[in-house]
Amino acid sequence: SCCCGGGAGGAAEEEEAAVFARLVRLLQRGSHLAKRSWDAYCDKHGPRTKGVAIRDPRRHNSDFLRGFVLTEIPISGWIVAVEQALHEVPELRDRWDDFIQFAGDQNKDPWAEPQMLVDILAEGVANNHDA
Repeated sequence: SCCCGGGAGGAAEEEEAAVFARLVRLLQRGSHLAKRSWDAYCDKHGPRTKGVAIRDPRRHNSDFLRGFVLTEIPISGWIVAVEQALHEVPELRDRWDDFIQFAGDQNKDPWAEPQMLVDILAEGVANNHDA
């Protein structure tokens, strides 16, 4: 994964990367564990500038950012992130309530599907550029 760069996605890729960068920052604000996990993930997998890992989420592409949120965040990190997101983006609450209701109807654990959590939180931060 390289940082920055146009690639095939162009504007759509840049918008997705910006959304995921905000999501990573939201996770970092909510949890010291998430912040440490991000730093370790960047140190291990990320590109470097002058031998130093790039840790600014805004300087990574969406694949790198998505890989982090899907593989490195424990359930406790998601709980904190969702609480933080609902606090910062109140309009996300209806979407979240619908998701919890749907999960209950399907007999599924809402915390067991990181992809669903990512989609909901990404939608929330995409619609709120302050997040």
